[in-house]
Amino acid sequence: MAYASQQIRALRKSGDLQGAYRFAVEAYRSEPGNKYIIGELTWVLYDCLKRYGDRDSPFCNDGAAFAKSLKAIARYGFDPRENGMFYENLARLVGSTSWDLVKRKRVEDLRKVFEATVDLSAIDARFRNVILMRAFLRGFNETPLYLADAIAWYGFDSFSREDYLDEEYQGRKIPGFAESVVNNYFDVLAAKNREGKPLFNLVAQEEAITAIRPLVARSECAHWKWLEYKLGKLLLAMGRNVEARDVLAPFVLRKSKEAYAWATYGETFLPDQPELYASCIFRALQLSKDPKYALSYHEAAIGLFAQMGDYAAARLEAETVSKCRYENGWSQSAVVQRAQHEPWYTSAEMNEDNTPKYRILSADAEATLEAYVPKVDFYLEWTAPEKGLAGIDTFPSSVYTLNQAERLCLHDANLAKNYKPGRVYTASLDKFGLRMYGNAVPSDNSRMESVFVRKFEGIFEAVKAYGFVHTKTDDVWIPERLVKEHGLVSFAKVKGKTVASFRKKKGSKDGEWSHEPRILDVTLPSPEESSDEIEGTVRIARGGFGFVSDDCFIPPNLIAEHDLRDGDIIKGIVVKSWDKKKRQWSWTLNEIIDRIDANATDDASDAF
Repeated sequence: MAYASQQIRALRKSGDLQGAYRFAVEAYRSEPGNKYIIGELTWVLYDCLKRYGDRDSPFCNDGAAFAKSLKAIARYGFDPRENGMFYENLARLVGSTSWDLVKRKRVEDLRKVFEATVDLSAIDARFRNVILMRAFLRGFNETPLYLADAIAWYGFDSFSREDYLDEEYQGRKIPGFAESVVNNYFDVLAAKNREGKPLFNLVAQEEAITAIRPLVARSECAHWKWLEYKLGKLLLAMGRNVEARDVLAPFVLRKSKEAYAWATYGETFLPDQPELYASCIFRALQLSKDPKYALSYHEAAIGLFAQMGDYAAARLEAETVSKCRYENGWSQSAVVQRAQHEPWYTSAEMNEDNTPKYRILSADAEATLEAYVPKVDFYLEWTAPEKGLAGIDTFPSSVYTLNQAERLCLHDANLAKNYKPGRVYTASLDKFGLRMYGNAVPSDNSRMESVFVRKFEGIFEAVKAYGFVHTKTDDVWIPERLVKEHGLVSFAKVKGKTVASFRKKKGSKDGEWSHEPRILDVTLPSPEESSDEIEGTVRIARGGFGFVSDDCFIPPNLIAEHDLRDGDIIKGIVVKSWDKKKRQWSWTLNEIIDRIDANATDDASDAF
């Protein structure tokens, strides 16, 4: 049958694709396992596809014919292991043709190519690629049903590590591929038809959310800017307003200067809390700078003002909408037309400016938002103001130990510049702890603070250039820097705290926690606090040391130097010293001023 394959090739080379195809099909049916015939048939089909870009061909730019040939290839199901080069070239050709159909806005033809691609991807995985999916995203952006099918076909498991990274376009960052797919999917699921009815039923929306949640819980998605907004909009479309409120609150706090964020957030309070809905709408109007982009908010304000009985304000809102639509050549608003038929409309004297009312009526919006954003306690370990970075520590569980702390780095200039490390604060953090919303305030979580911050109070003892503050339970090391900064001398009374800090080992990600001192108050000693004069009887112990008056220690060197004996009466200078075993300060004999020998005292007694 080698002769048949040669004939097929000859017909193809001569340009008789139709004859080559008929002959190849007959030969293939006679010997479906012949690899030579299969090889020639694949390239005949490939040349048929190439006619799409051939200006001299009647099939030029014929997307339907291109898709038909793809369908034929899919039906044959050629083995990718035997036809790897063919499939590789075919995947590139399908990608370039799909993008051409996108540019020509041939949506229906692109849909047919998509259906053929689905069949081909079941044969060879290289057809489920980013280039094709990007073409479908762009080409189906105005046909939600098609786009939903394309995203479901591609699947979230197909994302590579690079797909989660932001991209750059004309010098600015734009959402990466994975983020674009998810954003589009959320938009599609929340889409409505011309009658205002959802395109997808609740079951389909529920299934989609279930599929998306594991994806958006990944740490790679923490930087996605529109994730909460898109998910919140979908939950609103599903009537799950309370869930939408929890999802949207962090986004609104981050976008608190954006009118659309407040307007969307306000919808979450309907129908149960209309007063909070109104507060958010008026907040949106307060922030809005151009009626053209806030017509729906002005339309909502017509009804809100009318409910309050403030018809002058309601009429101004209606006139604002009408004027904007007229200037832009848009049809009149149905909301305004209904208002114009109300009895109050013609009798109301229109306000000149509603801006002061927006400010007053939106007063509760910020407080409402704060109440719905979850708060997290965290320890501010370090800051780098010049880089806008801050290191924080939180506890994912209820176990509060240094070993259980989760260390995170935030890009937050406000936190880095305006807050002091070594303290515990509370603030609203995103679910990954990588972004803080609003301002942090000191936390009253004393249990957590005790893990990182420990107070101390004691007497300082100088040791060379550094020293220690001795307390009843611990010795706090004071470095030379703090000794100089606070002018510390032995016997100074010191109050302070130690703050936890994590130090990495050189060349390793591992490290260990340590507590660094912060001195809060110092009381320098008076002369009598560090030394005193004493007189008493000597008692010598077996160890070669002794005591005066039972509580003043005599070092062995003084006993040997002055040949002290039991019963000697001495007068001397004592100084304070730290007893490590008893963990207390005690007096130590430092100098002998006078001494009365015990034997001399006995001789004097005998003389009487």
